[in-house]
Amino acid sequence: MAHTPQHGFAIDQVSEQVLLSLGLVTPSNALDFHRAFSPITGDSLVAELEASGKIKQTGQRQYEMLVDFNKPRNMFTVTADVEVTDADTPITVTVENYTDADETLSAPAVGLWFRENSSDIVFEVVAVDKDTAGAHTADIKPVDSRVEAATISADDAEFISLGRPKVQEASFQQDGEYEGWQGRQNEISMLRTNKAYTDLASMIKIERRGGVSYYDLDATSITRQHTDVKEMALIDGDLADSVTSEGNENNNALGLVALVKEYGTALDGGGAGAVLNDAFFTDLSRAIDGTGRANNYRGLAGPEAYYAVQDFLANAGANVQIVVQNGSDDDIRVIFDYDTAFKIKGVNYDFKKYAYWNSARLAGANTVASPKAYQMLLVPQGGVLAPSGEVRDYLTLRYLNNTIGTDEGLLNKMDTDGALFGKNTTRHGQISITSYLGIDATDVEAFVFAQLQMP
Repeated sequence: MAHTPQHGFAIDQVSEQVLLSLGLVTPSNALDFHRAFSPITGDSLVAELEASGKIKQTGQRQYEMLVDFNKPRNMFTVTADVEVTDADTPITVTVENYTDADETLSAPAVGLWFRENSSDIVFEVVAVDKDTAGAHTADIKPVDSRVEAATISADDAEFISLGRPKVQEASFQQDGEYEGWQGRQNEISMLRTNKAYTDLASMIKIERRGGVSYYDLDATSITRQHTDVKEMALIDGDLADSVTSEGNENNNALGLVALVKEYGTALDGGGAGAVLNDAFFTDLSRAIDGTGRANNYRGLAGPEAYYAVQDFLANAGANVQIVVQNGSDDDIRVIFDYDTAFKIKGVNYDFKKYAYWNSARLAGANTVASPKAYQMLLVPQGGVLAPSGEVRDYLTLRYLNNTIGTDEGLLNKMDTDGALFGKNTTRHGQISITSYLGIDATDVEAFVFAQLQMP
């Protein structure tokens, strides 16, 4: 084990540099903190988000992540086959998809034209009935008199809006087309690391870096433990609804991997595991191009997936543009070890070998036998314009600020007790660090999770 829980040891002096800042990691000191301690924090995606300032407050345990299902053009699908007779005969179709949870908003409106994707026939909407939620109907008919009888399968029928391309000069005001955003809930997790010390008097050392004071308590193990707890909870955490031990709670907070598996793009070879080859990157680019959100992705790769990427690049030849990094890139990228950059099929990738999916490095377990070693998680880079007018990063942290007049508004909170902290008579000191954090993935549909085939 890397540490012994609940026990500390008195030593003359701790010479290793800190991991606890005087106020712990706050939005204002995060980058300095992680730059100073990159050997420890460099493995962590959560630490990267803290250091990048990608942090938002939330006033309650539950919060909403934004989802933008809008495409440049509206589209509707139908519940039954579309029987086209001729250009003069309207066809009544029932709309299958809606742009709000209550199913009161749908794309068809009188006068709008739609091109059906599989047949390439253009239809106009001549009447609609939206009185019943979830059962909107539209009367449509072709705009071209040359159209012949045809049957369009409901499984294939997709009507893409062309707007109103041929209006009269003196035409009247008609219904417009609107975008609709939705929210998806996630939840804050409370994460705590506890330690006890028999003698802490000679274990405190203060250093100053960039005007920020840091504590050094029991070398770096307590904060490394807490960094690990945060990372594993916010990246790999999943639903916990059968918790019974005292002091713990049932919680619906989902980590990033669980969110992407549920709502994003998952490539897993139909459950058998994907093979990382040229076809894999074709499927990946097809999914990314289809979402239309971003063409630049940073990826976390388990060690076996990382080796597979390296082997693929070594054999790919002229099909892949390798981006040589010369150490002059931005602070965040260098600190957090993104060291494999390339471009293939119009998409830029930037990978790091993710230590938390290396079970041998993490805990001495068999890495080759672990499915996590064969995982890849791709995070879009950039941002999206939210309805409020702000540009939101695709990936941020949420931390609880419940307006209590203490320090719960910090990313992390340190609690102490014992004589060495200026209160009690005993020499036994106790420390705990608690974080109130959740992951916030805007447009999680743009994220990609891949599970490669295990040998």
